[in-house]
Amino acid sequence: MLSVPYVGWLLFVIILVIGHVLNLFMATLGGFVHPLRLTFVEFYKNAGFNGGGIEYKPFNNADMNETGADITKAKTLLSWQPQIDFETGIDNTIKWHKQNISLLDSLD
Repeated sequence: MLSVPYVGWLLFVIILVIGHVLNLFMATLGGFVHPLRLTFVEFYKNAGFNGGGIEYKPFNNADMNETGADITKAKTLLSWQPQIDFETGIDNTIKWHKQNISLLDSLD
């Protein structure tokens, strides 16, 4: 090994301790993650959950995935002001969608 006495044994012990610590850590982590995974995969799958009540449908080609809408230009150029605030508009939109949910069937 090395020409300095006991350095080889010292390195051996250090590597042995580090290896055992890592092994214990991985065993503990595995002992926690596996039951957690089983809880979510097996229990919740069979617990009778039916979802949110609306069938998932992927995006239609006409759907807008993102927008960069900004009303600043309309306010500046046209002296336009919104008639309702943003939160009220969102609430009204949600109510309209709930009342007209049957229109989704005609999009296919």
